[in-house]
Amino acid sequence: LDAVSKVLVHLGDLARYREQYNEVGGKPKAGQLKHSEDWKPRRGRGGKKESSPIVTRERDFTRASECYQQARLLFPDNGNAPNQLAVLAIWTGDSFLAAYHCYRAMAVRQPFPTAQDNLIKSVEKVLTKFKAAEEQPVSSEIDAFKERVLYLHGIWVTKSASSTAPKQAVKVNELFERLVRERQLQADTIVKTLVMSFAALWRTRMYAQPLPEDSAPDTQATQSTQATSSKHWEPFILNHALDLIGTLMEISTSEMIGFDNAEGGADQGNEAEDNFVLAQRITAVFRRALPALRIASKWLKANLEYVVRNGAEPFWVKYAEFATKLAGTFPTAKLPALSMPLEEDVDMKGFAPLKRTMMETKAFEDANGAKLAVSGDTDGLGGVHPNEEHLMRIVRLILQR
Repeated sequence: LDAVSKVLVHLGDLARYREQYNEVGGKPKAGQLKHSEDWKPRRGRGGKKESSPIVTRERDFTRASECYQQARLLFPDNGNAPNQLAVLAIWTGDSFLAAYHCYRAMAVRQPFPTAQDNLIKSVEKVLTKFKAAEEQPVSSEIDAFKERVLYLHGIWVTKSASSTAPKQAVKVNELFERLVRERQLQADTIVKTLVMSFAALWRTRMYAQPLPEDSAPDTQATQSTQATSSKHWEPFILNHALDLIGTLMEISTSEMIGFDNAEGGADQGNEAEDNFVLAQRITAVFRRALPALRIASKWLKANLEYVVRNGAEPFWVKYAEFATKLAGTFPTAKLPALSMPLEEDVDMKGFAPLKRTMMETKAFEDANGAKLAVSGDTDGLGGVHPNEEHLMRIVRLILQR
């Protein structure tokens, strides 16, 4: 698997280089993402204009991205493929996505050596902007939120502007809460925000681990400095991660107000009718929060002793309220069976902070050995309705599976 994964990464690199340096068909100048403002179509032979106008084309890295994604899924414990996805995101200007993939490249059993450097690259622009107190316009509140998240992570990574970190964390959480309630953040962005906080804490804790006694003196000195800094940030990052989870749980609890086991006839009818009735209790806000909540529950389960030892009591109050309301609103006897892995089970494979608590995907076959489709996968057997998919997330939240 390692060898095949490397081949896929190399194929992705070739596809990326081919696209980066291809000027054919109206694409930008080699090595550039977009055309310059004074760009004009090339003339034909003899200085004559081409008979048909050249349509400008943006660079398309779909093929490269697909190769990297397949390499990551094939060998999720290796950080090479996520690092290449980060390189691709940096080149296309998506700093938030780049930072996410950098964290995924580090938080695995075999971290990629340059992922840390690429993470710094992904936050540099935002750090420069905030340090200069520049009031540059952003296209949307979502972009503003992503910049705030990147700035906070940039402080942790570069150890700069540390005095502003508490204030920035509060702003991130406030904006996170408002955008989730207003349905401005997609489920994918919510997931990435939480996963980045888990990875940041994991990275900080790993730096705090002592090196072997026979390590070189200069290496030990460097690691000692990093460990001291990491110990300073560790409780702060933990509280930030718990604040994000607590906010999602608080919002989700409020979204379930007005529903209980006795309402809507959920105790009567066949399975299909029960699923339909229960699915109506999943609001649009709650639906977007569910994948992140499930990943968060797995993270809490994997790190329970650590969180209990260091976490604040208010978080557990929110957790208890959410768990109680969830179980009362969605009786497990009426929820669908655990029949297949969900999208997050596949996507989070290899993510070290979860300690392999996500549902294994390799075991999901029917009686004849045919592969069952993962939710959202329309190819093959076992595809489910989105409502059933969300109900499956809920039952796994309740049962901690």
